[in-house]
Amino acid sequence: DRLCETHRVDKVKTIGDAYIVCAGALKEPREDDAARIVRMGVAMQDVVQRKAAAEEIEIAVRVGVHTGRVTGGIIGTVRFHFDMWGTGVNGAVRMEETGEKGRVHISSSTYELLKTYVNCTPNLRREDIPPADVEVGIQGTYWVSPGGADDRGSCDLNDVSASAGARALRALLEGGGG
Repeated sequence: DRLCETHRVDKVKTIGDAYIVCAGALKEPREDDAARIVRMGVAMQDVVQRKAAAEEIEIAVRVGVHTGRVTGGIIGTVRFHFDMWGTGVNGAVRMEETGEKGRVHISSSTYELLKTYVNCTPNLRREDIPPADVEVGIQGTYWVSPGGADDRGSCDLNDVSASAGARALRALLEGGGG
């Protein structure tokens, strides 16, 4: 929960071993929503790795990130709780399920928002994506490489505020994907 506060993302819920967060759905969307989610995913990996080393235990987490449409609301009449559903949630679940322990796995829709700012390695191409994943908006997948640099410059997720990312986010929110 502290990482949610640090990265200014909203915790939706925990269910089983899943920790579900969002950005831009409960508040006014911002240009850096996707970056904040990915930064939190990288930070979660770091915290878990440090804790595992300190405790001398084997533990790792998978992180999946997808950008897409969601619907949310209060569920229940006696015991209320907030929940979210839709292709955006389904896509994020698929990214986590098909991810690898110790890595951040992002969909093509998230990659398009961040490709100028983050060093990623392609994982699956469109033709390799199962049809059910394509239906929720996944056209390809990528592994986030924390730190380092490539020919685009340093991998600095703190500098995500360029107009290209904003335009892509606006297009998505106005019906251009998801």
